[in-house]
Amino acid sequence: MKTPLVAQMSAYLDGEIGMVGLVHWAEGLVMDGFDANPVETEIIYRLGVADAENFDLSWEELRHMLRQLDFKARLYLQAV
Repeated sequence: MKTPLVAQMSAYLDGEIGMVGLVHWAEGLVMDGFDANPVETEIIYRLGVADAENFDLSWEELRHMLRQLDFKARLYLQAV
């Protein structure tokens, strides 16, 4: 599960999908029943409510989630 989870989080951070896409992906996993370890499960459930009022997802929280999955997030700025 780690690879698809990290891929979706990365796509969100890279602007390839929006918050709605990330939330729908996580909600789909929950609805379909998924097999994940406890850390991944907690992250998936958290992502599934990220669009709800008072459940905003912060950069710090995303970084912490990725760290729990043994990944390090880095921010690169690029002129557009």
